[in-house]
Amino acid sequence: TSDELTRTMPPEVFDEWISSGGDARRALLEPLRETLRRRPTPPSSFLRAIEPLRSLIQQGRGPGLPLDRDGSLKARFAASANRRFGFTSPETLDGQRTVLEVDQLLTLGYVIRAFETKDGRAKTTMHGRCFLSDNITLWETAAAFICTVPPEGGFIARVWEITLAWLLQPEVDTGPLNDAVIESLGPVDPRPGEDGF
Repeated sequence: TSDELTRTMPPEVFDEWISSGGDARRALLEPLRETLRRRPTPPSSFLRAIEPLRSLIQQGRGPGLPLDRDGSLKARFAASANRRFGFTSPETLDGQRTVLEVDQLLTLGYVIRAFETKDGRAKTTMHGRCFLSDNITLWETAAAFICTVPPEGGFIARVWEITLAWLLQPEVDTGPLNDAVIESLGPVDPRPGEDGF
């Protein structure tokens, strides 16, 4: 309820939270002040915001999404999906495959139990099928999970915060947003395992 959300995010806590990562992060999160202090209703453009995740869940209903041995999306599939959804992150950096937006969406899909791994593929679960029939629940579940990651959680937590900001403000162009993410993260060491992942 609105009262419960207000109790968990009082104004002074919100101010401290959005100020802990620099001016770019504050500028991105400040417009969400009232949204995060009341029971959120989907923004008018929420369908556009969840479409990439929803599309991945839909694709997982057939043969599933192709995975590498380490459980990440196969590079060719990930790059193609990223372009199709209009994301602009580079596919490689210094010759190494980067973590793309669709990789983050797949991780989110696993966390909300929309996917399970079978035979080297990410396949849609019964939860995922339910999400496909209820867009608002998909949006609320994705946003609710992202809200549970504490800001002191390091690199991964910051990435989820930015994802939440985009879910709530899908009109934000992802190109400049990527630059804002890099600036707002400040000096971080995104080594594997830093946040228990």
